[in-house]
Amino acid sequence: MRLERLLLLALLLGLALPAYALRSDATKPVEIKADRVRVDGRTGRSIYQGHVRLTQGTLHMEADRVEVYLTPARKLSRIVALGDPATLQQQADNGELVKARAARMEYEANTHRIVLTDGVELQQGRNRFSGARVVYQITDSRLEAGGSDNKPVRAILIPPPPKAKETPAKP
Repeated sequence: MRLERLLLLALLLGLALPAYALRSDATKPVEIKADRVRVDGRTGRSIYQGHVRLTQGTLHMEADRVEVYLTPARKLSRIVALGDPATLQQQADNGELVKARAARMEYEANTHRIVLTDGVELQQGRNRFSGARVVYQITDSRLEAGGSDNKPVRAILIPPPPKAKETPAKP
């Protein structure tokens, strides 16, 4: 049981995607490039298709299709990225790159939740995690993952190197 708790703690600390994302990214402008876009002002839905690239600070996302949904008050409601696979990369506050790959990535703004499905692969530094579905609750850094019938959840956690012992200075 103790080993399971340590693995879970290491996983949450090592692969908590947005919790350790570069905080300054949230204040940067969002740029979306695509082959084509369709915007419906009545419904608040925008669909970007073909070689979609979304950038905000150190956050970079690539997908075949990105759907952006706004509330009637024109606030962000949800973003869905679809790809073969869709990819996401962002620099963490500690300088490491956080990378994610999945066929579907969905961010729900009102619940602050990210859902990755179908061939999910996460990486931060040398730590890796894969599964069929990952749900990450941003506000409380809670991650839940599931495998499929033929492919279990898999985590590869590399322990940090031992800290160097300080030697006292000689007078």
